[in-house]
Amino acid sequence: MSRRAGFTVLEAAVALAIIGLSAVGVLSAFAGQTRSVTHVRDRLQSAALAQDVGARIRLLSAEEREPLADSLARGRFEAPFADHEWTARLEPVSNEPGLRSLTVTVRGPEGDFESRSLIYELRPPAPPTR
Repeated sequence: MSRRAGFTVLEAAVALAIIGLSAVGVLSAFAGQTRSVTHVRDRLQSAALAQDVGARIRLLSAEEREPLADSLARGRFEAPFADHEWTARLEPVSNEPGLRSLTVTVRGPEGDFESRSLIYELRPPAPPTR
């Protein structure tokens, strides 16, 4: 019996199977990573849009916010975010005079994102009554 150098067909098939399984694992991990990055990008985009609406509302005076105008309470963003819309609610916080809760919800293809913040409205004291 002479021994030849090289691989048998069975050894080559096993090596290809190992390489194939390793490649499937690496590609699955890469696909999961790509989905995660896309999800995070969409959430950050919604968060930035919600902060933009909240900033517009916070920049108004207390009188301009009461009541919240329809153009600030709900709307649709312009291109390139035309597939996103928002709703905003401004409500008093119980037992805290001058403190208001601002909730901005952005709805988009990737789902809803809600941003909450507090606004302290410093109002001048009421004139004394006689």
